[in-house]
Amino acid sequence: MEQTDNLANEVENRSNIPAIQPNSNSNFLLKSNIDLVELGQNRPNPAKVYTTIPVNIPQNIQAAYLDVTDTQGKLVKRVVIEERGASSIQLRFDLAAGLYFYTLVTDGEIIDTKRMMLTK
Repeated sequence: MEQTDNLANEVENRSNIPAIQPNSNSNFLLKSNIDLVELGQNRPNPAKVYTTIPVNIPQNIQAAYLDVTDTQGKLVKRVVIEERGASSIQLRFDLAAGLYFYTLVTDGEIIDTKRMMLTK
C-alpha cells in the first residue's frame, strides 16, 4: 500500500512540473519529463548543407549517438552525443541530394528514426 501511495504522490508531483519552453530557434517542444529521451525533426527540412536536430538526453544515459543512413541502410555519418539534457545537434553534409534517415541510439537501444531530405 505504501508503494502505491508513493507512486501516486510522484505522479502528482510530476504533473505539476511546468513544460520546458523551446528556444526561439526551435520548433521542438520538450515534454515536462526531463527523464524522457527525445528526438526531434531536423530543421530546415529539406536541408541544403546544414541542418539542426533537437534531442533530449537524460543525465542517466551512459552512451548516446545519432546515426545517419542512406536509403540502402549504409551508415554515412555517426555523431556521438556528449551533452546531456535538451540540446541541438548541428550537422553539415557533403552528400548527394536525396532521402536520408537519422536514428537516435542511447545505451544500445534504438529510440527513434526520422527522415530528412537533402537538396543541392
